[in-house]
Amino acid sequence: MKLALGDSIVVQCASSFNGNFEQPAIVNRVWGTDDTRNGPQMANCMVLPDCGSPFPLGSVLVHDLRPLTPQLGQAWLPRASD
Repeated sequence: MKLALGDSIVVQCASSFNGNFEQPAIVNRVWGTDDTRNGPQMANCMVLPDCGSPFPLGSVLVHDLRPLTPQLGQAWLPRASD
């Protein structure tokens, strides 16, 4: 998928919110120009943590699918099967 302003993604955070390090985020700037199926793309986003204040996260590497071992600052597109 080609990332666009307003897309929702899931971000691996450094802090746990309600026991979970994976949090939803909204894309507010796209740096990559290719499709995520061809490789990860860069984006800035606003993280919306569970029971926490939203915060910005820049230069996030967005994958098409959830990586087998997500690392801090990586993101992926949510899927119904996740």
